[in-house]
Amino acid sequence: MVLGSAILVPCLAVAIGHGPVKPTGSLIKLDLKLRAQAQATVLAHLSDGQRFGGVEAQVNLSFFSVGVVLGAGYEQVNVRSGGQWMGLHGGYFHLGLQWRFVALLHKKVFQWFDPHIDLGGLFGGVRGERDGAEWLHSGALFRGVFYVGASVDVRLGPWKTHPVLTAQYRFHAAQSPNVAASHSLVLGLGIRIAE
Repeated sequence: MVLGSAILVPCLAVAIGHGPVKPTGSLIKLDLKLRAQAQATVLAHLSDGQRFGGVEAQVNLSFFSVGVVLGAGYEQVNVRSGGQWMGLHGGYFHLGLQWRFVALLHKKVFQWFDPHIDLGGLFGGVRGERDGAEWLHSGALFRGVFYVGASVDVRLGPWKTHPVLTAQYRFHAAQSPNVAASHSLVLGLGIRIAE
């Protein structure tokens, strides 16, 4: 909480750059001018928010607050089967949508502090790993995850093309195998441009 406040307050102060907002006659004034951003990010997953769950390379692009995500990654999955934990691993493709709602409200805030709502899927396959002399699962399994998430991108410099920190929480609303972790924390560092 303290770390979040330490990042959020300076970003908002720099982004807004002026005094209190004057009343406009409505609670929220939408800014429908073009707002676009693009970024390339390397991410690490923590399954259940605590165990290493994999890595991902991702690109995303948005216009007028709506974005598309494309990515590919490697995942480690721990599942329980027959009273025994199985370690599975494999690759996946990532396809998703983002709603960057701050882009509709304030340009400078959007450029420095950009929270967004996420909806997407991970699709790939996993195989078992060796435990002693026996395979816990020797065949390939389909791995699919449909998730909903909440994320934030924080700008790290004044440059037009700038480094960005990304944090995302994903709730796995549906998945196969369905005994894997129900949520994950995703942290990343990337390069971003926002207009």
